[in-house]
Amino acid sequence: MAALLGCTALLGTTALLAGCQPSSTSPAGGAASSAAASSADTARIGVTASFTPIRWLAEQIGGDYVEVSSATPTNVEPHDYEFSPKQVAELEATDVIFYVAGFQPSLDAAISTIGGDNAVNLADAAKLVHHRGLADNHGDEATEAGRVLDPHFWLDPVRMRDVGEAITASLSSMDPEHRADFEANFARLKQELSDLNSRYSTGLAQCATTTVVSSHAAFGYLTDRYNLVQVGISGIDPDQDPSPLDISEVKRIMAETGTRTIFAEVNSPAKTAEAIAAETGASLSSLSTAESDPEGAGYLAIMDTNLAHLREGLQCQ
Repeated sequence: MAALLGCTALLGTTALLAGCQPSSTSPAGGAASSAAASSADTARIGVTASFTPIRWLAEQIGGDYVEVSSATPTNVEPHDYEFSPKQVAELEATDVIFYVAGFQPSLDAAISTIGGDNAVNLADAAKLVHHRGLADNHGDEATEAGRVLDPHFWLDPVRMRDVGEAITASLSSMDPEHRADFEANFARLKQELSDLNSRYSTGLAQCATTTVVSSHAAFGYLTDRYNLVQVGISGIDPDQDPSPLDISEVKRIMAETGTRTIFAEVNSPAKTAEAIAAETGASLSSLSTAESDPEGAGYLAIMDTNLAHLREGLQCQ
């Protein structure tokens, strides 16, 4: 087990983690433990990121001074991934775990099992809010008048910036010697995210329709940021299947708003979206939730592809 000096489990945008240091003992086996072992050999911080967008942030900010692994394989659904006892032990051995509580129940349970001293919950920095799940708001998990807590913050470049700031503060506290490097990397990243936000703001400013009908209600932060309206066929949890009433409501909204495109989630089954498209005469497009990146395109490229598909599907000028 890596030597840890007690990290704060909850981290806001500007909070610092006091006293955490890179590990000095090499653990054995696995992705998370590989990060910790490498950090021991090279004085780099062993970072385990819960899934792809957080891994991308940690790599961009940490640069040469971190060894980053992902707790979730890139080609699986993070919501549903189950951690084995061996993987739980590997999580305990890494220097720091960056994650968002509530997004991956199995990871939450694993962190609880190991005590969570090396875990940093980025939910506060992400400023998570409640969004509607299914179109008619009848989901069993519904709270606050049909809304459920939405973890998909990374589809909003502004929230990605805020989470990046929290990661920068955490790494700087763990390795003060390289604080200037982390801050310089974050400054560059912050500009890239600002440019991405500008591309979205400009590209989605004048569209024939502002209703985004998606197979999975994962795009609430994106639609909120750019004055669009999300209508999800399935819920925020992709396993929350729509009822016949939900499907009827989607078709009603499409007819009322003149929506002619349905956005299916990349690399996920789209049978219901395809059926609705066939019944309504709508075309099918695609959006990536960016939860994984099996092609290795990178976050910015994925988001730019999403923007292109949105502009075409919403008929933006």
